[in-house]
Amino acid sequence: MLRSLILAVGFALPLVGLLGCGATGKTALPEPLPIKGKLTTVGGKPFGDVYIQFQPKDAPAPAGGPVASDGTFSLKTYEGKEGICSGKYLVYIKSLQGADAKKTNPEQKKLAEKYTDEGSLSPIEVIVEKAASTVDVTFDPAAK
Repeated sequence: MLRSLILAVGFALPLVGLLGCGATGKTALPEPLPIKGKLTTVGGKPFGDVYIQFQPKDAPAPAGGPVASDGTFSLKTYEGKEGICSGKYLVYIKSLQGADAKKTNPEQKKLAEKYTDEGSLSPIEVIVEKAASTVDVTFDPAAK
């Protein structure tokens, strides 16, 4: 009986260890870079009162943040850490959510779906370099 118990425990412990290593499915992300930026139209006009979303194309994690009325923004990762990881991103311009929804720029609703829907392929592609401290985004709101 004791021998059976020892054998059972001997087989079960390695399995428990395997479950513990990676059961969360999370991979450690690189430390995000503190980044600030400005969202402007091709004419140089600030495009604010929206939410800017950076979706990874060749990067480890998404990031986003609200854009102030003067077009300036700072980003946070989906884990709430300040900044963004280096890599290549597609950029989307979305409505503000929650209490700020009423402040959303009315021009945002007129943007083509390619700028607003993550299911489409955004024409705005940005590469965030490891040494970067700013990332400015320029787009043509009239483009269809």
